[in-house]
Amino acid sequence: MNNAKGIVFKFGDNVDTDVIIPDTIEGHPVTKIGENAFKNKFKIPSITIPDSVTSIGSSAFQGCNALTSIVIPAG
Repeated sequence: MNNAKGIVFKFGDNVDTDVIIPDTIEGHPVTKIGENAFKNKFKIPSITIPDSVTSIGSSAFQGCNALTSIVIPAG
C-alpha cells in the first residue's frame, strides 16, 4: 500500500527572495521537487534544498535567470 501524499505549493510570479524548501510539510517529508516547480521564477536568487529531497523533476529551475546559488546536502 502506498500512503504517499503530494503537497503542491504555488509561488507567485514576483518571488524575489531566497527560497528555503523545508524538509517536512504538514508532517510529511518533502522528497521531490516537481517538474516546472520554479520554472520562469525570474527573480529568485538562491534555493536551499533539504536532505529529504531525492528527486528533482525536469525543467524545475528553467528560466530562473537570477538564480546564482542552489544549496544541496553533501550526500
